[in-house]
Amino acid sequence: IDNTSLETYFEGGITVPATPPVLALAQDAHAKGISVFFVSARSNLFNAVTKSNLTKVGYPVDGLYARTVAELLTKSIADFKTSQREAIEANGYDIIANIGNNTTDLSGGYADTTYKLPDYDGLLD
Repeated sequence: IDNTSLETYFEGGITVPATPPVLALAQDAHAKGISVFFVSARSNLFNAVTKSNLTKVGYPVDGLYARTVAELLTKSIADFKTSQREAIEANGYDIIANIGNNTTDLSGGYADTTYKLPDYDGLLD
């Protein structure tokens, strides 16, 4: 989500703007019947705020997967994201595109294609 779908790191209580090309892609995919899932390293304690931000700026959200407190302490970001993609595919979906700005977003498989975006040293300008 951060610096992939939204333009900066999460700052509670602030609606963070969408990354325009990623938003356009998500909207186009959804309009064509493709489900849009978000797998985030954020804590699931922020799921309501995160989903609200995503939908407020125009994203379709067919699923939001974030780490539990236990996973924050025990699972690497890459392992968590891989396990969530595996679970999505186990539910009958084929992940045709996995998009992220960090290698931890993309490693581990369970996607037909991966697209690495720039990381902007952590913040979009």
